[in-house]
This record gives sequence, C-alpha cells and structure tokens, in this order.
Amino acid sequence: MFRKRDCKINPITMMAMCQVIFYIFTLIIIAKPCMISKSYFFDIFATSRNKIFNFMTCPKIIVIQTIVFYYSVIRIITCVFEKKLYFFQRWALNKKYDWNSRVVSTIQTFIALTYAYLIISRNELADNRIYGYSKFVSQVHSQVIGYFVWDLVHSYRYETFAFVLHAFISAVVFSMSLIPLNQYWGARFLLFDISNIPLNVTYLLNMINRTQSVFFKFSAIVLLISYFAVRCVYGVYISSRFIVDMIQDDTCCNRYVIPKIIFAISNICLIILNFIWMKKLATMFITKHYKPTRKMVAKSTNNADSSENTSNENCPCQNSKSKNADSNTCSSNTRCTTNSSCSRS
Repeated sequence: MFRKRDCKINPITMMAMCQVIFYIFTLIIIAKPCMISKSYFFDIFATSRNKIFNFMTCPKIIVIQTIVFYYSVIRIITCVFEKKLYFFQRWALNKKYDWNSRVVSTIQTFIALTYAYLIISRNELADNRIYGYSKFVSQVHSQVIGYFVWDLVHSYRYETFAFVLHAFISAVVFSMSLIPLNQYWGARFLLFDISNIPLNVTYLLNMINRTQSVFFKFSAIVLLISYFAVRCVYGVYISSRFIVDMIQDDTCCNRYVIPKIIFAISNICLIILNFIWMKKLATMFITKHYKPTRKMVAKSTNNADSSENTSNENCPCQNSKSKNADSNTCSSNTRCTTNSSCSRS
C-alpha cells in the first residue's frame, strides 16, 4: 500500500497531516471545552460555534475521525521513517506495518490514559455506576471504539486470532456502554493500557535487534512486572468488582439482562487472554533472553565427561581382558546393558 515513491509531500499526505491537526483539535475540545468556548476568537462565531463543536464531538463522528486519524498517522510515520531510518527501508511490508501498529498503540495509550485520569479525577458517574450517563465519558468511549475498530481491521490482516478476538470484544463492550450502561467502569479498564508502554518499547527494541542492550533487559523486566500487576492482579480485582456490581443491581431487574451477560462473558474472556499472554511473555523472556554463563557451561561439560568416564569403567566391554570376553559380551548384534554409550550396531 505504501511504496517508496509515495512517501513525498503529495496531496494525500497533506490531507493526512490536516486530519491529524484537526483530530488533535477535537481531542482538546473533548478534554477541555472551556479552553475553546471562552476564547475571544470563537466568541465572534458564537451562533455557529456550538453547532460545529457538537458535530465534531458527536460519538459517531469521533469514531470515524479516530479511524481516519490512525490511518493518517500510519501514512505520515511511514513516509518519515522511509527517509530517516535506514533499517526501516530494508524491511518487508508486513514488518513495517507491525512497527507502525506499535507506534499507533503507543499514541493511543497516552490518549486513553490521559482521558482515564480526567474521568477518575472528576469522579464521573460515582453515584450511578451502572446506568449513569456522561457526555464526556461517551466521547472518550467513542474515541476508544474508533481505535479498536482500526485495531480489528489491522489484526485481521496481520495478526493472530487472539488479537482479533481482543479487538472485537473491546469494540463491542465499549460500544454497548453508549446505551448507556456501565460507563463508570470504562476508565477503570482503560488503566490496563499502562502495561502497553513497556510492551511496545520492548517489542520495538526487539525489532531493531537490541535484545542484548541493558535498556532492553530493563524494559523487559518492567514489562513483566507491570503486565502482571496491572492486567492480572488489578484486572482480576476490578473485573470481580464489576461483575458483582452488576449482579447486585436490583433497580431494574429485567432491564438490559442480555447486555449485562455479554459484559460479564466478554470481561472473563479478556482476563483469560491476559493470563495466556502473561505466560507467553514470561516463557519468551526466560527461554530467549536468559543465557547461562561460561562457568555454568564448563561445569556442566565437566560433569558430563566425568559421568561418561565412570560409566565406561563399569562397562564390561571396556574392562574385558580377554578377546573371548570382549567378543562374547560386546558382540556386533547386542548392546551393553550397563551403559547405552558402550554399544555397537
């Protein structure tokens, strides 16, 4: 899709840059509407300002903007990396897409964590954690939906089924929160993205063959600790509170029963995926990046040689003094029963 000759300042790239600027402006409006509404420049257009801002921050428009934004980011960073990074030029197209997806994931992580902090600090929807509604939370969830829709398409083309399942479940769950339902818990689950920062850093260092550096080993250790603490320990804690909160809800017993079941099943599936990935990360780190020292290798070699010498001393084939004993004990068609290394075919 992206060829080297396309990485120039052409109209498509200019449109991508404009879309990125426009989307950043939209994110500012969502996070802090007072910064825009109280400015003198926008007071001149007070009659049409509210209509424009309401259109820009409509949940459906935010979803579309987010999808277009991340495809624009991929085009821009591909053009930049093609010119600036020598190793990026030699990579295959799939590896470039893998690199770009990690960059996009890092950008989304900072956006999601910023919004999650704002929601939690404002204590949004604390009075009604199941059926509460907030325009700000709905806009944030719409931004997250747009990212997971992009991630679903990317994972379907380049990743395994587990990543496709994760993107699909996340997009469905955050979409159902716009009913509104369980909007209070959305920001709490966005804190899972804390582990994405060391994950993406470790992955990018692995792609450029920096696995023996001190920074890589430090990042890998931080990844294992943060992933286990955030996605496994905190994930189980917040998921259990979330499910218990839905079970104990008796305000509307027959309301949104099926969505609640979908929420619970989806949450359990995501927790299982987190534990599976945690096991894979730990196994990969131990088997791939742990190397025994020279002393350990020498010691194991000496132990193997000494055990072999001891077994040869006990072998009747080595201790036979007569030719008859040697021919009878170690015939060409039999094997020594004392040690398998003292054998003949």
